[in-house]
Amino acid sequence: MNLLNAISIGFKEIWAHKFRSLLTMMGIILGVSSLVAMSALVKGMENGMREALIAIGGLEKVRVEDQDIPTFQLHLAEEAVGTTMNDVYALQQSAPLVTMVTPEMRMRNPVLTRASKAFSPFNCIGTWPNALEMNQHVVEHGRMFNEIDDENANSVCVIGTMIRDELFGSPEKEGREIIPIGEQINLNGQPLTIIGMFQHYESEQDRKIRLLEKGKPKEESGPVRSRGWGGGKGRGGSGIFRWKNVTIYISISMMWLKFRSAQGTYYAADPRLLSRSFKVQTSDF
Repeated sequence: MNLLNAISIGFKEIWAHKFRSLLTMMGIILGVSSLVAMSALVKGMENGMREALIAIGGLEKVRVEDQDIPTFQLHLAEEAVGTTMNDVYALQQSAPLVTMVTPEMRMRNPVLTRASKAFSPFNCIGTWPNALEMNQHVVEHGRMFNEIDDENANSVCVIGTMIRDELFGSPEKEGREIIPIGEQINLNGQPLTIIGMFQHYESEQDRKIRLLEKGKPKEESGPVRSRGWGGGKGRGGSGIFRWKNVTIYISISMMWLKFRSAQGTYYAADPRLLSRSFKVQTSDF
């Protein structure tokens, strides 16, 4: 039996048993399709997690958060001072494998105002200048505050693009690029000068969605429809990228002297840090 006869017999069998052949073909097609779809889904999730991990600081970053006192240790509450700058200095001096330490002091219920506009950023943080490298931020316009600004507690700040959009208007709505370097805003009534603005952070998926919507014709009128909490998030981004776009950084000295020095119990100074982050040496040899 040659090859042509085998092929001919095969087609005859398929034609003679049409329903069975159709079921077999559908099983093969659906099985391969589901395998390809699952592989693409897992690959997309892996890429998204890798993007978020890099954006938040990488594998070398370790973040220590402040926690509430456990119930069985409440009798020691008066002795618990929390994480302070002394812990940061001790970590710098006694941990040879730690390459960088960054303290963070957060403000409670911050309100940013400019003219008639107001906005409450989720991340209003006093920190050191090395937070730029620790949290993988990139200053696109202006500069980051430096050690001199921190030492003198200068009233300067670096903002994310979402804060710019809320207080000065977004480039998409205004039709022009808006760079508020040198402009003044108020943080809980305290004037701050913007000396830097981070780049706009977004995932690859959000970038593609934004470019796709940018190419579509604008709608004539109608209410703005919300897409819920999933995908896109418009100009603000989603996930860790939105978290970075809504960040405002000031020096930790300014946060301590002008905002936190009278926010503790009974208006006493509150030296506690929100968290401390540090980077450790990699295990590559």
